[in-house]
Amino acid sequence: MLQTIKDFHATFFGKFTPRAYDKSAGRNGQRDFWRKWRKSYPRFPSIPLDKGQIPTVVERLLEDRSSNRVFSPQPLPLSKLSGILGVCRVFDSDRIPERRGYASAGATFPLEIYIVSFATTGLTPNMAFHLEIDGMELEEMWGNQIGADFRSVLPDYIENAAAAVVMTTVISRSEVRYGAKSYPFSFIEAGLLGQNIQLAATSVGVGSCMIGGFPNDFLTKALDLSEDEFPIMVIALGELGSSAK
Repeated sequence: MLQTIKDFHATFFGKFTPRAYDKSAGRNGQRDFWRKWRKSYPRFPSIPLDKGQIPTVVERLLEDRSSNRVFSPQPLPLSKLSGILGVCRVFDSDRIPERRGYASAGATFPLEIYIVSFATTGLTPNMAFHLEIDGMELEEMWGNQIGADFRSVLPDYIENAAAAVVMTTVISRSEVRYGAKSYPFSFIEAGLLGQNIQLAATSVGVGSCMIGGFPNDFLTKALDLSEDEFPIMVIALGELGSSAK
């Protein structure tokens, strides 16, 4: 197994040098950075496609989905959080392999879901839970016993988040079959499940924001993760209101 995330990046992206970006310049100061680049082949024939063929309910969710960084300070009802987390459940446990609402390479399903509560009704603030997907229950985590401050999970630009979904991968589940390819497969799977979570949040009027920058070491310790499990995504959740963005 590749020992660290750095090993993974060195293996797959070692020749890639990211473009320097001056955050202090803001969007107007770095227009090229924010330009939407797209490929096009204008010299060759093209075939127009029909528009509006997506089912109305799906199209509406896709249109309404957005990344929200500022949420309303009102608490998130546990019933809404439960509905959102429903997309993580096993839909058919009798099927071999079991069927879930998202694709997984070889149906190895390496992802695990943890919840951090900040302002969710029925959940103590600043506590972490593991989502047990067979019984759909939230299990209290060891980090709660050591007084871990889970507020550091979210970056400063996220305001008034009521909860955070922490997605991890137990890489050994898929590594035994796919080797080093299990790393990108885990990221792909996280993106699929993350989109499902965002669309489910949108359907109940809850805002969300996917986050890739988070304290890896803190989460590994506070969630008591094993050496073959590491966090790969955090999704902030919160109610939308007049102050939300």
